[in-house]
Amino acid sequence: GMSDGQHWPFWLLGPLIWRHGYALGFFAMAVLQKRLVVGPLSPGPLPAEGSSAWHWEAFRTWLHEQAICARAFDEALDPFVGTEVLSIMYRMLGAKVGRRVQMDNVHVAEHDCIEISDDVVFGSVVSIHCSA
Repeated sequence: GMSDGQHWPFWLLGPLIWRHGYALGFFAMAVLQKRLVVGPLSPGPLPAEGSSAWHWEAFRTWLHEQAICARAFDEALDPFVGTEVLSIMYRMLGAKVGRRVQMDNVHVAEHDCIEISDDVVFGSVVSIHCSA
């Protein structure tokens, strides 16, 4: 049973699993939202202001920004700073990331608009703002 002392690793690691499990689950939901609802946020001219297409474009951008600006999103990425896993995570959001890229968490909303070549090294606290 629980009193025989065999379950102490679970109780010791439980908070760590809970914290990172939630963050990784949040990241997975952000990727699904991006792929199924938001779609690509591509460069180009915006639809006529006030049109339904313009409102949809503004909503898609806002929705994606809400996900990627959440604390849980950063918590999902932080353990993988400086690893290839972080590059894979950005690729899942639409970024084109080369091989052997060493980066910190890069703040960008329009992942589809960035392309990072092979062997690039980023400093910390990098923000990328895309414009048409």
